[in-house]
Amino acid sequence: LIVPKNRYPYVWEAFEKLRLRGDLPESMENPIVTKSGEERLISWRNSTIIEKGGFAGILAFGMDVTERKKMEESLQSWMRRYELIVAASGQVAYEYTLSAGRIIWGSSIANVLGYDMEEIGGNFEQWESLLHPDDRDATIQSLEAAEKACGFWESQYRMKHKKGHYVWIRDRGFFVPDAEGKAYYQLGMMEDITSLKQAEEELKRTLLMNKAILESVPGILYLYNDTGHLVHWNRQFEVLTGYSGDELQGKYVMDWFGGLEPDTSNIKKGISDVMTKGYSSAEARMITKNGDHLFMFFTGVKLTVSGQDYLLGIGLDISERKKAEMEIVRLKESLEEKVQERTRELEAFSYSVSHDLRAPLRTIEGFSLALVEDYSDKLDNQAKDYISRIRRATEIMSELIDDMLKLSRITRTEIDKADINLSNIALTVVDELRKAHPDRPVKVTIPDSLTDYADSRLIKIVLENLLGNAWKFTGKKTDAEIEFGSTQQNGKKVYFVRDNGAGFDMEYVDKIFAPFQRLHNIEEFPGTGIGLATVRRIISRHGGTVWAESVPHQGATFYFTLGYPPPA
Repeated sequence: LIVPKNRYPYVWEAFEKLRLRGDLPESMENPIVTKSGEERLISWRNSTIIEKGGFAGILAFGMDVTERKKMEESLQSWMRRYELIVAASGQVAYEYTLSAGRIIWGSSIANVLGYDMEEIGGNFEQWESLLHPDDRDATIQSLEAAEKACGFWESQYRMKHKKGHYVWIRDRGFFVPDAEGKAYYQLGMMEDITSLKQAEEELKRTLLMNKAILESVPGILYLYNDTGHLVHWNRQFEVLTGYSGDELQGKYVMDWFGGLEPDTSNIKKGISDVMTKGYSSAEARMITKNGDHLFMFFTGVKLTVSGQDYLLGIGLDISERKKAEMEIVRLKESLEEKVQERTRELEAFSYSVSHDLRAPLRTIEGFSLALVEDYSDKLDNQAKDYISRIRRATEIMSELIDDMLKLSRITRTEIDKADINLSNIALTVVDELRKAHPDRPVKVTIPDSLTDYADSRLIKIVLENLLGNAWKFTGKKTDAEIEFGSTQQNGKKVYFVRDNGAGFDMEYVDKIFAPFQRLHNIEEFPGTGIGLATVRRIISRHGGTVWAESVPHQGATFYFTLGYPPPA
């Protein structure tokens, strides 16, 4: 009477098996119909009664599980919908029945671990075996603790992929209690966070590297907010200033300079430029904790983070450089004083040469001339030759004194640079040479409009010496040729004077620009040996260089540059 009609065949079949074979399941579920006609689901626990060796009856205990069954069916329906939602988000839903040790995985498990539903199975032991050995104990312990508390569980661990590598998992779930409040069921979802973990590791490496870079900066690093207070710095900042980290936090930027001028004004202007232009630099004296004043070079750039303006920069201790600069200034002043002293001495020497040395020369010249004029009839030819040599020696000595004075004046004179035409100057010098030696047929080549920026008076002396030497050393050539021109070497304009005269041995090239150095006999090619020394002095004062190339008996070429370009 209490069994629903549609269940009659199953019930009679079960009793027939029991009567014939004593075959009775220990538990089973069957619906019954109550007096009111409502159908309820009963869970039975059965045992067989045996008397005199045969079947005597059944002892059964039934529990109404209708409501629980409805809840389970509702939960399973919700789980199916939940799995679809979770799978769409790239995660894996699962159900874990504790009493059976069985896990039902969502189909998206294949996307995470590479296993399909048949391969992954569903027992707890398999899940445990896939855990990374280093994560297994901690993960199981945290799961057991959550189970005991019958609450929420979250953990991160590594699981072995089908291909053999490990993936990082974030596992979140909650335990469902039974009627006694004990956990009997768990619902959860798993998420592959391998990419996130890799990004975290890369971020850690980057932060570590950035910190190492900041700490290795050869100076102090600082970050001030828009109110001028220090918010970040490196270790070197503490070492240099002597302040601890707690003392530096929030320190106002202008406190470092104690009102010193022009330091304070330099820093204020630098900060203003950073905030308006984006970048600036300044030099100032920074006061340390123990009162030392350090010369610093500061840089700053504007940095905007989340709408907040900051000043980021580096400061370098330039105290040693400043000391060196001050020492250079002191040495320069001392050197200038010594130069002035040497100049006064040189001027005194020049005066002595000009007056004191010329006086005995004039005496020798005068008396030798008197001997020739007044006693010519009493002197034999040898005596006259001796007097002629004396007079020639005094002329050479006079010329040497003149050249020494010229060289001295060139050293002391101020340079007055302007745009000049070297071609015109060279033509003037050659014209003077032709007038002095009208009988010499020398071919001279000078291009038009060789212009530069130099002192025209001193450049004329250079060309007088170089063209004059070329004229002199081609004196024995019937087809004498001289050329003045310019060329380019290493991107610089180089002037040259070339001849086809006597030339010289390059072994002695370093001697020819020294004062009083001669490579030829004075009777063959007269001169004092001061001319090329004068050329080098003038070219050097123009910031240029001079050099020569030659082959004996094939001529020589003298090159020079004028150094500094004209002002813009």
